[in-house]
Amino acid sequence: MTALTLVALVSIRKWTTDTTAERAQLAASYRETEMQKMKLLALQAASEAELSRTRRDIAAERAQLEARLEAEREAMRAQLEEERAAIVCEAFAAAYLMLQDGRLPEEEPSGTVIRLPKLRGSSEEQAPRGHGATRG
Repeated sequence: MTALTLVALVSIRKWTTDTTAERAQLAASYRETEMQKMKLLALQAASEAELSRTRRDIAAERAQLEARLEAEREAMRAQLEEERAAIVCEAFAAAYLMLQDGRLPEEEPSGTVIRLPKLRGSSEEQAPRGHGATRG
């Protein structure tokens, strides 16, 4: 009976302290967690690389669009200047033709010219003086 009790106690002790199955299960779950962690890190790195590439593409496209916009603005300015010059030429030509036909009266200047009296003395006295010159 003592032997049977001893065998039972040893079996119970082995049964309660044997953790090989639990350790194997823990190791498997730890490996799975590490694999998921590595996949997550790889996905984050890929996402950051894609975001960086997208930002570079956007910056390059923005620069290209700004250059194209500036070129279009310059073209529009040149076209506007050409049209303006053509309109001015047509206006002057029409005014000239109207003057020639007598349809446009020639106007006298409306301002009056103020005549200044002639200054006394020779032109040598009135010659401009240089910097620092004194009156003699």
